[in-house]
Amino acid sequence: MLKKLDHFGIRDNILSLIQSYLTNRKQYVKNGEIESSLLDVVCGVPQGSVLGPLLFILYISDIVNCSNFECFLFADDAGLLLADKNKNALKKQVNKEVKLLHEWLITNKLTLNLTKTNYMLTANANKLTQKDRKKFRITIGKYTIHEVEQSKYLGVMLDNKLTWSDHIEHLITKLSQAAGVIYKLRKYLPFNAKMLIYESLVASYLRYGIPAWGNTTHSLLNRLQAAQNKVIRYLTYSPPMTNVDDKYVSLKVMDVKTLYFYEVSKFMHSIYHGQNPSAFGDYFQTISHSHNTRHRQLQTYRLPQPRTERGKKSLKYSGVEIWAKLPENLKIISNPKQFNFYLKEHIFSSSSNEDQ
Repeated sequence: MLKKLDHFGIRDNILSLIQSYLTNRKQYVKNGEIESSLLDVVCGVPQGSVLGPLLFILYISDIVNCSNFECFLFADDAGLLLADKNKNALKKQVNKEVKLLHEWLITNKLTLNLTKTNYMLTANANKLTQKDRKKFRITIGKYTIHEVEQSKYLGVMLDNKLTWSDHIEHLITKLSQAAGVIYKLRKYLPFNAKMLIYESLVASYLRYGIPAWGNTTHSLLNRLQAAQNKVIRYLTYSPPMTNVDDKYVSLKVMDVKTLYFYEVSKFMHSIYHGQNPSAFGDYFQTISHSHNTRHRQLQTYRLPQPRTERGKKSLKYSGVEIWAKLPENLKIISNPKQFNFYLKEHIFSSSSNEDQ
C-alpha cells in the first residue's frame, strides 16, 4: 500500500503520517468473558475507518492494467468484459487474461471470492449452441468458474440473452409487494405519506437503471406497466381494470414509458453539456455543420443505423431519438436541476393536452 501511495505521488510527511496510521496496530477476539492474546495486524486497514474505502480503491486501481479485460469497478465488485466473433478464440483469450488477473491478485496479496465469481456468455441464439457452452471452460488455478444464465450486478439482473426478462420479473415482484403494503395502509395514512411510500417502494425501483432496460420488448413492459397500474388503482381507490391514464397526470406520477423518456432525456442532457462520465465521451456522434454557428442548440447527434432490432433498442439509438424530440429551449438549460424541473413540466403538460 505504501509503495503504491508513493507511486501516486503521496510522499514525505504525508506518507509517513499514513504509515503511522496503518502500522503497529493490534487485534484480539473476545467471546463472552474469554479474550485472546493480542496479535499484530500485518495487512489490511482498520475496519470501519473513514480512510479504508479510499485506500482500497487506490490499492486496486491498477487492476485495469493487468489484462486486456474491459474492467467495471465499484468498491470491491469487479465486472470484466471481453468480446470476440470467434468462440474458440474467445475461450483461449479469456483464459489467458484470467491467468494474468490471477497473477495480479497473488502479487497484490489479494484473494478472489470464487463462490461469488461466475461468467456469462452472451451471443445471438444462432451463434452459440448448448454444445458450445459445455465446451467453453474458464479456470482460475485449479478452480473452474461456473457459468450462469443470469446474474445480479449492482442491483440489475442481467441475462445471457440481454432481454432483461429476469430484471422485469424482479421489478414485478417488488411492485406486487408494494401494492400489498399500500392497499393495507391507504385508509390510515394521509396522501403525502402514501406518496412517500410510493416513491420509496415503486418509483425508486422503476427509475434505477431504466435507461439500460427500459427499451425492452413490449410484452415485458406491458406486464410491468400492469403491475404499476395496480398500485395506482390502490392509491386512487379505483376499481379493477379501470383505465388510470388520467390518474398518472393528476398524481404527477410517470408510467414506465414516460419514466424511460424522462431518465434518458436527463442522461442525454448530461452528455450534451459535458457533465457525463468519461466512459461516454465518444458514445454519440455529433453532426458537424458546414457553416459557422454560435448557438449550442444547433448541435445535433447522428442517428446510428443498426442492422438488428436489438440495436434499435440500445441507448445509443433511442437516446438520439428522444433528444431530438425535446424542444430547443429545454436543451439549452445547462443547470441539471433546472432542466429536470422544466422537463417534468413539459412532460406533464404534454400529457394533459393529450387527455384533453
